[in-house]
Amino acid sequence: MNPENQLVCSYVSPNKTRCNRICVDYKLYCCFHLKKDASLIDTDFEHHFKELLEAKDGNWQGFLFPIGIELPKQVDFSIDARWARFVMLEQEKIVFKEVVDFSNAIFSSNVTFRTVTFEKPVKFDHCRFESVVDFQGV
Repeated sequence: MNPENQLVCSYVSPNKTRCNRICVDYKLYCCFHLKKDASLIDTDFEHHFKELLEAKDGNWQGFLFPIGIELPKQVDFSIDARWARFVMLEQEKIVFKEVVDFSNAIFSSNVTFRTVTFEKPVKFDHCRFESVVDFQGV
């Protein structure tokens, strides 16, 4: 299939923002919105997520994050992770230089932020934490 005929992800956020990423293997969603077993390490997600980090693309609305996602030690771009779902999020010694929005996100298992700095506003409005939350040195 050539690029101009590729399907675009069907995800639409609650605020009506559409995902414009290419679908995975003739499915209806991109690798970030495709429902999979999130308790497993997803190398396809990791590969494409690293590309987003390198491009400083922080539009992560509605992403279904698998276990084991790692962020760089310094994040110098805004992150919009509203309505995202995280499994076992553990981050240490990270500096977020710009605004971060986790509003309406679901953290379905342990969440750990240790020695994490948010230099600009961070939002956790209306989040759902379904397990242990551990914020130390934040």
